[in-house]
Amino acid sequence: MNPHALIVSDVYFPRVNGVSTSIRSFREDLARQGMPSTLVAPAYGEQTPQGEVDILRVASRAVPFASSFVSQPPAATIFGSGCSAAW
Repeated sequence: MNPHALIVSDVYFPRVNGVSTSIRSFREDLARQGMPSTLVAPAYGEQTPQGEVDILRVASRAVPFASSFVSQPPAATIFGSGCSAAW
């Protein structure tokens, strides 16, 4: 079995900041060394880039008075299929 890196972040492009830039650089360095990676990051609605490779976007919601989003897994993922959350 070959190693594969899983990176999980609460921010990524199109949000431009040091975290996003560092993650991209780190993934590029891993790829140059022959190690594939998958990134799990928030979806940003219509602003989410299309055609991304090895990036899994999860539902998120806007945080009032902030320029960031918070990842929001489906309630069924946390509480089971018979439950809903008021996000």
